[in-house]
Amino acid sequence: MMNPWRAPPQQPATEVLLPMRNGELSVWLTTKGQAGDPKFYDHVKRSTGKTIRGVAIASGENGRGNYPRGVEWFACPIYHKGDKRTNGIVEFYEFCEQCAQKGDAVIIHCNQSFHRGPVLLSAIGKCAGLDKAVVLE
Repeated sequence: MMNPWRAPPQQPATEVLLPMRNGELSVWLTTKGQAGDPKFYDHVKRSTGKTIRGVAIASGENGRGNYPRGVEWFACPIYHKGDKRTNGIVEFYEFCEQCAQKGDAVIIHCNQSFHRGPVLLSAIGKCAGLDKAVVLE
């Protein structure tokens, strides 16, 4: 019998177009492996014309990863309570506004992309003043 609580080993990357104050932001929800794979960045550039400029890590307290050179990363530990989470979200949101204005893209990832990643996406939408129903649509 299949365990409905067991996560699949590989979740396809999902693009979400998030309306921000400075334009539309292309947000990619990915796995940790996809976020560290330069081929994924090339795929996004070829298929959308957008350059991924930043990665938000929604898992772990210290948030570290191996990302392509020149990509900024932000620790946004969703399950951490306190300033570390809040400061990470605010810093990443401000970066997202800059990316939206320039027409760039960002990645949000946790380990498998469908638990903490979408929660962080919702937080960024809330910072942008969006109704949660719009973000989760």
